[in-house]
Amino acid sequence: MATYHLMLFHAGDSELTCRALDNLRHFCYEQFGDDYALELVDVLLNPECTIPFHILLTPTVVVTAPAPERRLIGDLSDVERLRRGLGMLAATR
Repeated sequence: MATYHLMLFHAGDSELTCRALDNLRHFCYEQFGDDYALELVDVLLNPECTIPFHILLTPTVVVTAPAPERRLIGDLSDVERLRRGLGMLAATR
């Protein structure tokens, strides 16, 4: 079972969504290797999925494990901001 579980909430296949997904996949591979699970949630197809996570904007990444839950909004291109925002500085390999 993966140590890190991330959910990327997005609205369709926009350029911003693609950029966020590419940036997130690259970040996760660099930081965690294969020790993560990434779930994609298209809010246009599944709007009800946003309710429990209080998603108002996309793209938003939510880290549900390990606790505490953390989130960031945007294209996720700033790696240092991503590390700080998700509390993963110690996870650097």
